[in-house]
Amino acid sequence: MKILLLKHPHGHRNLLEWSPDGRRWYPINERHIIPQRTGDPDPFKALEPFRRAMNKIYKGTMEAFEADYDTAKKTLTLKA
Repeated sequence: MKILLLKHPHGHRNLLEWSPDGRRWYPINERHIIPQRTGDPDPFKALEPFRRAMNKIYKGTMEAFEADYDTAKKTLTLKA
């Protein structure tokens, strides 16, 4: 599914919010977000798109991702 991800509006450390439609937002801690690696064997290059997007989010912008939410584990897996 396509989701939007942004920094929590009150600036709580490591707390983000995600939404499937932009109307209802759900809080999530950064530790519960799992980046999906590209196919590159170098771990720094494999996670580069995720790191770049997270830097933009922490500066205050909203980013769109393809993602899957696991309700049992309460984790959000982000695809590049």
